[in-house]
Amino acid sequence: MRIRASAEELTLTDNRATLRADFDLSGLAEPIIGVDVYMYGQYVHPELHLGWWQVKSSAPREQLEIVVDLSTLDAQSISITNGNGNLTPHGYWANPDYVMAPVQDLQLVLRDGETNVVEIVHVPLRTTDRAILEAYANRVHKVHGYQPRADSATFVLTFHHYKLQQLADLFDQHLLAGGRVLDVGCGRSLFTELIEHGYRDVVPYDVTCCDVAFDLMVERQGLFPRNRWVTSDVTRLPFASEQFDGLFAGEIIEHIVDAPATLAEWNRMLRPGGTLVLTTPNRKRLPNLVNNSNQPLGPDHVNELTYDECIALMRAAGFDVVATRGIYLQLALDWRQKGSKQDLLHGPWNREKYARLLHVLLRAGRFAPRYAFNILYVGRKRHA
Repeated sequence: MRIRASAEELTLTDNRATLRADFDLSGLAEPIIGVDVYMYGQYVHPELHLGWWQVKSSAPREQLEIVVDLSTLDAQSISITNGNGNLTPHGYWANPDYVMAPVQDLQLVLRDGETNVVEIVHVPLRTTDRAILEAYANRVHKVHGYQPRADSATFVLTFHHYKLQQLADLFDQHLLAGGRVLDVGCGRSLFTELIEHGYRDVVPYDVTCCDVAFDLMVERQGLFPRNRWVTSDVTRLPFASEQFDGLFAGEIIEHIVDAPATLAEWNRMLRPGGTLVLTTPNRKRLPNLVNNSNQPLGPDHVNELTYDECIALMRAAGFDVVATRGIYLQLALDWRQKGSKQDLLHGPWNREKYARLLHVLLRAGRFAPRYAFNILYVGRKRHA
């Protein structure tokens, strides 16, 4: 490794963050050190490319301080210094039309000459700015919900339907038939998808669905008038305390900056003994564990949790965790590949040919939830 960063991830505070990094430039004819910033996981130039900043060095090694300041977008937005003043600026490019996501991918890039990329290190760059988080949710997620696209590849469709089956089973076991259930951050609402995909003729609950996307709530109200559809932020709910018997939060908490406060708000919604069903990606899924990484799944995952972290937060918020279930154990990694290991079923094996293996590994997650790709949690609100 020629690049060593002082942190695995950064968080912007007032649009600023600082990172230190060591670069080994020995043996390179024309070393160029650069910082590239893209929307996380979306490497499309120029639309999803914030910009790049480069310097040259003639030293065999460099200990650098990289200061990010995105209060303005110009040559000084990323400064790369070593304290000696002997780095030569090598240009920059910035995209004035870039729209910030909750997570950017800050890339430390070492080149030998203009075109030969020697090494890249990825550092997630997160923001906790509420305006950015809300704008991104409104822009990107207001119609996505749980509905996979018709042309989705094998993995997405198979995973989605397996997860629907598992949640239907947990709902049957843990939610009170005839009870009032709140679906927070619902999108299209999984409760309606159970009907749309034929897993249930009806759902035996009085369901209230809430999401920040007003237009989507109006649309779904027309399609499913039996449910109530409310426009609301999931962190500040417009309901009196102890109004619901159950609360479902599907793939929500990883988008929330203040998870403890949000879990406390969800607890407030439930009657004593009420049930929280929560699903979220596992930060310590097997590839991250093998790669010694905390890489998030997407540009809006500001707060992915581990199995133990999520349980601890639920308990601190007043829930007894009564059940967990892992979904999908990523054993089909490219073990022969040098460097970072990737999930083959997300890549070249994402084909019908490997569907049987995918089904086996989906079920395998139940036996090792701490390392599963996705985890379902069931919590019961403690009696006072």
